[in-house]
Formats: sequence, structure tokens, C-alpha cells
Amino acid sequence: MLSVVKTFLYRHFFSNLAGMRLGDWWALLAEHHFRVSGRYWPRCVFVTLCALWATISARWESFRYRSAWEQTAIPPPIFILGHWRSGTTLLHQLLSLDDRFYTPTMEDVLFPHSILTGGPMGFFMNLFLPADRGVDQVRLGIHEPFEDEFALTIMSRVSPYLGWTFPSHRDRHDTQLTLDDEDDQKRWSTAMRTLVAKLTLKRGKPVLLKSPPHTARLAILAKLFPGAKFIQIHRDPLTVYLSTTNPVTEGLDGLRLQVDSRRDVPSEVFSRYRQLYQAYLRDRSTISPDSLAEISYADLEADPVPLLAAVYQSLGLPGFEKVGPKIERWLSANHSYRKNTHPVLEPDLETRIETEWGEIYRALLRR
Repeated sequence: MLSVVKTFLYRHFFSNLAGMRLGDWWALLAEHHFRVSGRYWPRCVFVTLCALWATISARWESFRYRSAWEQTAIPPPIFILGHWRSGTTLLHQLLSLDDRFYTPTMEDVLFPHSILTGGPMGFFMNLFLPADRGVDQVRLGIHEPFEDEFALTIMSRVSPYLGWTFPSHRDRHDTQLTLDDEDDQKRWSTAMRTLVAKLTLKRGKPVLLKSPPHTARLAILAKLFPGAKFIQIHRDPLTVYLSTTNPVTEGLDGLRLQVDSRRDVPSEVFSRYRQLYQAYLRDRSTISPDSLAEISYADLEADPVPLLAAVYQSLGLPGFEKVGPKIERWLSANHSYRKNTHPVLEPDLETRIETEWGEIYRALLRR
């Protein structure tokens, strides 16, 4: 019965924007002409109520800690890069076992204006969360590692994820993946530095971050955080396509405030893959080999410990001998995890994937 209630609350009230300040929430609605579909009005009301608390929390946190986070020396973060459904979550979970890094939690990224002062919102939000993400068996919980793109969406109102929230403006938000607009990049960069400074101040450790959109922002991140390390994981395009179209069509309702009846999911997925990796391939030559490691999901799945030991060595990260046993124990405890199964691709779709993504994927394998 409890799981049924949680599922109902999650589907009808939960929102990734609940940690937004009231002024930012109002500005976001105004940018989209206050067009919220009727079925999402309860979610809109919920976000508005949460925004009142987030505004109070933000002012209190700023009063107490703003000067501290602005003066915080940020050690080089580690960024996990890769297209959605390419193994970034698994890699994030494994590397988060290294307690020399701080990995932001769901509570951190959904309520970035109270990272340092805390509050009841994380506990309250946990009442809404189902056991897993729905599109797979990855656990959900306020203390689980989570993707920092959600915090940046809340703090800057700049993210391709807002195209899922407001599909009537999807074309506009799709351009925010690569941050080509100067104003977008400035707002996003300010939010990014503030977020990392807060996370660093919270635990006094280098930060480990994972976000697929960062794959298209490699040069910006390298400039913003000198000495940062990057690990890019890729997966065969056929599996990526099949695995991506499932969450795009079924698993993103928690991001929506508008019904989208005109979606062309295949074209959207094809376009975003090209946009993401064309930007990455353009910029990766500017990153020194000792700051960028590239691995495949197949290799990570087959023999993760030796592979990650090699990654640590190539990036100049010491101490893997202490991390390896933790990873082995985690893998043993999670050996029953079952990956999603996918239907066989139709021949014409397989041909399209090869035509549109084949050369890009082969370029990823060359370095």
C-alpha cells in the first residue's frame, strides 16, 4: 500500500524544480508564458509551495556562508562524462566508494540553496520517492549519488532538461546543452562554480560529479576548473539508442509541466547524440592525456577493478589499492542487479543508427 501511495505522489506532485527560489521559479514560468498543462497543475502548486521554503533557506545560507564559499579554494574536481544510458551512473556509483572525494547526493542537487545549512526538505521529498528510477533498478534516495545537472537547472535556469519540462520551448533549451549563447554560459558558469564551492566547503574534499550534458561542455569545464580530471565512458550506439528511448518516453514525467503531443522521439535522440559528441570531439584535443581517460561500458562491465586501476594511474590519482577492495565488495553485494532487456532493432533503424552515429562512435574510439 505504501509503495502505491509513493508512486501516486511521485507521479503527480514530485518535481526536480522543487528546490528553486521563488523569484527564479516565477521568472522560469514567465519565460514560458505561464503555460502549464492542466494535468500538471498539482505539480506546479507543489513547486510554488516548496519555492517559498527554498527562498527562506537560500537567504539564510547566503547570510551565513556566502563569504566562505566565495573564498573557498576549489581542488580540481573529477567529472564523469558520457551520453545518457552509457554507464555513467554505474561509474559514478563505483567511484563514489572512494571516500577521498565528495559525491553530491540527491538532497544536495535538488536543494542546492541549502547544501550547507540543511533543512527538512530532503526528508520530506524522500516520502515521495519510489524504490528505484522506474526505467531501471537503480535505487532512489536522498543520500544516493545524483546528477548535478539538476542543481544547475535550479540555480541558473539554463539546461537542456528544461526542454523536457517545457516542450513548447524545446528548441531554445536544446541549445543550452553546448552553452553557445554567451549569457547562458555566464549564468551557468556562475552557478557551476557556486555549486562546486559549496560542495567543497561542505566536506573539505575534491568533488566527484556526473552529468551527461557536461560531455558537451568539456572546454568550458577545463577553463573553469584548472587541473580538473575527466573520465568519459561510451557504449555501443545500438544499445544506447534502445536504452535512451525508453526513459525519454516513459521515465521523464517527473520533469514535465507541459504535455507534449508532437514528439518525434527518434529524431530527438539522434540529434542530441550528435550535438553532444560533436562538441566533445571538437574539444577533447585541448585536454592533456593525463587529465582525460576514456573507457567503454563493455570493458567496465567485464572487468571493472583492473580497468579503474588503470584509469587512476593514467590520471595520476594515487591510492587505488584502498579503493579496489571496496569496489569488489560493492559488486558482490549488487551482483543480482538485472539490466533492462530491449527488443531487436528493425533493420531500417539499425541502418539509420549506423548512418547518423557510426562515424561519430568510431571517432570516439580513436585517440
